[in-house]
Amino acid sequence: MEKIRRSTPGPLFLDQIEPNHRLEITKAWLTCADQVPRLLERINVALKLPQLIESERFELAETARTIQQMFTAIGRAFASTRDDRTLDEQLTAGAMRLREEIRTADGILNRLLRT
Repeated sequence: MEKIRRSTPGPLFLDQIEPNHRLEITKAWLTCADQVPRLLERINVALKLPQLIESERFELAETARTIQQMFTAIGRAFASTRDDRTLDEQLTAGAMRLREEIRTADGILNRLLRT
């Protein structure tokens, strides 16, 4: 079995993956799986900052909910017994959207935690 190297998560290049390559999609999703807990912890830290205004708290909380829901939905789709091109396309699209949500959340957190 190939050893999994844990390092700083790099960008996910899902837009370069053919939709029928479930293994590559799985690897990309697992990269997100590695990022999500750290990201949610950063969001929890940021939510406790006294200088946050209500709209920032709301945005962060909604972002956390969205990421959790998307991650769970992708996991459920992987567990599906369906094996067709449509499912692969849905997995690819979901993983790409999750990647974008993670990038957005990282940007928001970097801005908020810098102050």
